[in-house]
Amino acid sequence: MMFDDRYYNVTIHDLSIEDLQLPMGSRTTGCFLSFHINGHERRVSTIKQAPNPSWDGEEWKLEVKKGESIEVIAIHKGRTRD
Repeated sequence: MMFDDRYYNVTIHDLSIEDLQLPMGSRTTGCFLSFHINGHERRVSTIKQAPNPSWDGEEWKLEVKKGESIEVIAIHKGRTRD
C-alpha cells in the first residue's frame, strides 16, 4: 500500500462574519479566528475591535497533507462558534 505524503499550501483570505455565519452586531467585537488542521491549532488571526468585523486583505497560509481537514473557529470573549 502506498501513502501519499505530499503537502499542499493552502491560503485562506478575506473572511468575514457573514462567511462564518456568525451573529451580527456588537457581540462580534473582540472576535478572532483560530485555524485548526486535524484538530490542532496552527494559526490565529488578529483580534477585531469593531462590530461586524471582517479580515479583508488578511491571509493565512497553511500547509496540509492530503486528506487532512481545516477548521476555522471564531472565538469571542471565551465563547466559540464554528
